[in-house]
Amino acid sequence: MSSEFKDKKDEDFDITEWTCHHKKNIPTQSNGSDCGIFLCKFAEYVSRRAEFDFDQQDMPHFRKEMVWEICQQRLMNE
Repeated sequence: MSSEFKDKKDEDFDITEWTCHHKKNIPTQSNGSDCGIFLCKFAEYVSRRAEFDFDQQDMPHFRKEMVWEICQQRLMNE
């Protein structure tokens, strides 16, 4: 990420104060097609500091919700 930032912005990107967290018992993907949806939902939940309360069964709903958000050019949780 630092090298990409340097390439695009020609600035240094300081990550020295970042910390890593390894959550346990997180939702897991059980197919080969929902990785993007899982990634987006993990990022959304982390940004809201929300508990991961979704699972594989929620992916069809999340996929439809994301299509709606893209078409409407807005987020549902605004």
